[in-house]
Amino acid sequence: MAEWLVSLQSPEGWFPGGVWRGQTSASPSVFNTGQILFGLVEAVQRTRDPRFATSLKKAVEWLAREQDADGRWRRHAYHTSFSPSYYAHVCWPLSRAARISGIELAERTAIQGLRAVLQDQLPNGAFSGWGFAPGKPAFTHTIAYTLQGCVESALLLGRWDEFGQPIEKPAMRLLRSLELSKQLAGAFDEQWKPVRWYVCLTGNCQMASVWMRYYERTQDARWLNAADRALEFVCSRQPKRPWLSACRGGIAGSSPLFGRYLMGRYPNWAAKFYIDAASDLQQHLAALWAESAAHRQAA
Repeated sequence: MAEWLVSLQSPEGWFPGGVWRGQTSASPSVFNTGQILFGLVEAVQRTRDPRFATSLKKAVEWLAREQDADGRWRRHAYHTSFSPSYYAHVCWPLSRAARISGIELAERTAIQGLRAVLQDQLPNGAFSGWGFAPGKPAFTHTIAYTLQGCVESALLLGRWDEFGQPIEKPAMRLLRSLELSKQLAGAFDEQWKPVRWYVCLTGNCQMASVWMRYYERTQDARWLNAADRALEFVCSRQPKRPWLSACRGGIAGSSPLFGRYLMGRYPNWAAKFYIDAASDLQQHLAALWAESAAHRQAA
């Protein structure tokens, strides 16, 4: 997979957006280039192949060149000239490239980008521009991109007070919404007005991962309980019947299937975020069970 991705990379270092239909129709994508950094960092770690290291360095350099002086990426975006807050999820792989592959330029670019994102945070904890389009309610998918990008970068860069602490307020706001409503709304506007008629299953998985990072820091069981409840809902909507063999095991974009986020589709990244979160939750619950067993044995 990494070899195939490298074959798509432009000489300038960018990776294309949209569906791949050949080099002649390709256009640069800041967000896609950022997400592919995750795979390139992993490929470098596991193979030590210089091809992947070269590709990684070129992608980082392109992202750095395309970043404006104020830390924003305004070109090659989903909407022209719109630098969304969910670009925090571009800063996370840059932070990984900095910490794991030692690319100093990646760290500087990530810090500038994160500082720009945090300028978008409103007094109520929400972020302006954390959706796909300005002024529109944001799916929990892109909300979680914003929060997770900041939290994971804060841990990698050792800058929790600067990038992790400000995210606790919106993370707790979403936790309380889940507690009160029994399920997480599919979208929220900048005033936290929810869109409740559907659930964004992808966002549930991502938010579970965010909440578990706060659990790891605080050992406050509310964070872990929220992650468990969010994933339990996703599990209840996962197709498991034999007659659904084409999508069995997948995670839909929304529940119900005709919800606004990726209506009628099973995106591969939803399954990916589910695996990430479910694996972490399994480890935390196993650790709690072992601790409980040890206490019972001691008693």
